Amino acid sequence: MSAAVCLLRSRSRSNIDNIGHPCDGVSMASLNVHMPVDLRDFVDQRTKKGGFSTPTEYVRHLIREDQQREAERRIEELFAEGVRSGRAKGSVEDLFKQLHKFMDERTEKKQVKRSNGKAARQNTRG
Repeated sequence: MSAAVCLLRSRSRSNIDNIGHPCDGVSMASLNVHMPVDLRDFVDQRTKKGGFSTPTEYVRHLIREDQQREAERRIEELFAEGVRSGRAKGSVEDLFKQLHKFMDERTEKKQVKRSNGKAARQNTRG
């Protein structure tokens, strides 16, 4: 569904009706795809057989599946890299201490960024 359609639908319904709409809280962008007629026919068939409301939903589904495959490939790649790296040095306890320290530092940095962003916005508003 295009951003324009989402905007029109959201304006034509009450806020209560909008709950659960696929466009809620998501910034939508448009993409036009030119394809041969036989591919378009295939998309239309798969849209109907797959239970998708529109060809756009079908294409989104395919893209999400591709994203999932890429994430799984990346995890397998990282796992293989870890296996090839050999045995860990140090204890599991030390590893978790380092991990917790790393996560604490990341959390602190995110909190500082958020508070700095709020302060900057408040200063510009006067």
